[in-house]
Amino acid sequence: MVYTNELMTPMVVTPKSHNTIDCYVRNIRRHLLDRWSNCFAEEIEPSEVEQWFFEISKDAKGEDGLAWDTISKLRKIMLRIYSHAQRNKLVAPDLKYNPVRPSELGGARSRRDSL
Repeated sequence: MVYTNELMTPMVVTPKSHNTIDCYVRNIRRHLLDRWSNCFAEEIEPSEVEQWFFEISKDAKGEDGLAWDTISKLRKIMLRIYSHAQRNKLVAPDLKYNPVRPSELGGARSRRDSL
């Protein structure tokens, strides 16, 4: 069987549970693809990601917004996606092309990450 991504393959170093996979897929479909699918991965800036985090937060949208814990999960999913893409040479390996690189290296932060 051929796997198209690390999320679905049991051959990764730390396989994810079915619940985690479902949560990742749901968040990717609901939030990440909606916002970033028409962007070139290497052109997304950390400041754009931080702005988007705020725009979808409860701070900006009230009860219709996402909790910062959820936004932090979206950031972690984005980090996994970029790491996978860089490992597989789909995105240049230089950290400057990863907008969700560690915040100490200039990457996007969510409110929870900056506390």
